Amino acid sequence: MAHPFISVMTVTMNKKERPVKKSSKRKTLLERPQKKKFIRKGVFTVYILECSDGSFYTGHTHDLKARLELHEKGRGAKYVRSHKPFKLIYTKQYCYFRHAFLEELRIQGLSRKEKETLIFGAPKKRFIQQECVKC
Repeated sequence: MAHPFISVMTVTMNKKERPVKKSSKRKTLLERPQKKKFIRKGVFTVYILECSDGSFYTGHTHDLKARLELHEKGRGAKYVRSHKPFKLIYTKQYCYFRHAFLEELRIQGLSRKEKETLIFGAPKKRFIQQECVKC
């Protein structure tokens, strides 16, 4: 005879079957908020900012105007937040996220002298804006 305060439950299952716990807290797929789709194609911009102390900050974005506003408000990168004011001195556009991201990494690996050659060595003066590179 079983104890009155203990309930006994027997579970019969095959080797392939496993007991499923039902939880009322778990949301179904339709109830879950949908994630934003990651943008991989479009216009992506690699940019270089010159900060107040003369240092360079390199980044990439799919919306340059919005990204610069975030930097101005102090909600962009921590580095730029502490080195205000800044000037946009270089931009280059790409058709794919991967190309822009790899170019940003390449530029970040350059020495200061190489970055200055990239920025100021072009025929235009301080600000360079190039068209989308055909992929």
